[in-house]
Order: sequence, then structure tokens, then C-alpha cells
Amino acid sequence: MPVYRSAKLRDELVDFLMQSPLAKMQLDTSQRPKVNVDSMIALPAGGNRIGYIGVTQKLYGVPYTDTTTSLGADATFIGITRDTQIDGSSPYCYHGTIIAHAVSDQAGTLMIQESPDSSTWVTVRNAPTSSLTNVDGTTLQVAYIEHKVVLRYVRVAYRNGSTAQTSFRLSSRVVG
Repeated sequence: MPVYRSAKLRDELVDFLMQSPLAKMQLDTSQRPKVNVDSMIALPAGGNRIGYIGVTQKLYGVPYTDTTTSLGADATFIGITRDTQIDGSSPYCYHGTIIAHAVSDQAGTLMIQESPDSSTWVTVRNAPTSSLTNVDGTTLQVAYIEHKVVLRYVRVAYRNGSTAQTSFRLSSRVVG
């Protein structure tokens, strides 16, 4: 049974189902709808529909490790091109956000780049690393960006500072 995280969506669904003669609905404190199957009636087979519910929750993409290869002084890493279009037949279905996270032992700048055609790129966001001290006393350089995508194609990039790295990880995820 699905959990409805959006209170508005849950309330609209409950209101719709409460008006339906197909089921007697109860809602418990865990916000999971319970349907009394004894009172349900069967619909004949075929193309019959009760209705359509559009879900507006985010589609969470799989985290992706862009690279773990350390960069030399003043070197740049450019990630793979990601097509944010979800459905190839519809120009209106896109993932809406890219999240990127970089961790290194040296300072640098994390970047998000967008393109309308996957060949002409422009940097639309950047974030210089900030120093972070771990519990064990080691210091890391960390950068994070969450960006709403405007153009169809997106990628991450990272420009290292003037000192060569000995450790580096750049991870990202494209979500709806």
C-alpha cells in the first residue's frame, strides 16, 4: 500500500474515494488508506476507468559517482552529458533538478553546466569548496550544489585549485 507524502494529494485522494460507491474508506494515523474489500464491486473487463490521479512527487534518480580520480594542479574534470528528458516522445517531461557533491583534500570549484543541444555548454552555477574538519581531525574541502535545470542537457564539472589532489570524489544525481 503506497504512502502519500503530500498531504494535499492524500486529502484529494481521500475526498475522491469517500464520494465513490466502490469502497468504504478509512484513514489511520499512518496516513495509509485502507479499503474495505468486502464492500468493493467489480468493474467489467475492458477500457473502463474510474479516473486519473497525477502524482507530483519527485522522481529520485540513482546516485552516480562521476569520478574518484584525483586531479592535478589547475586541472578540470568534465562529467558525462545527461539528457534530462524523461519520455522521448514528449518534450514536456523532464527531470527538474541536479544535485552535485564534491569532496577533496584540496580546494577547487564545483560547477553545473547546461546545454540546449549537448554541444554548446554554459556554466550556470558554481560553488567553491569550503573547509570541513572531520571528527578525527582531518580536513576536507567540500562543495554542494542543488540546481533547477532549465535546458535539456546537463553535466557536472570541477576545476581543481593550484595544488594537486591526493583524494577526490564527485557524485551527482538528476531528480524529477
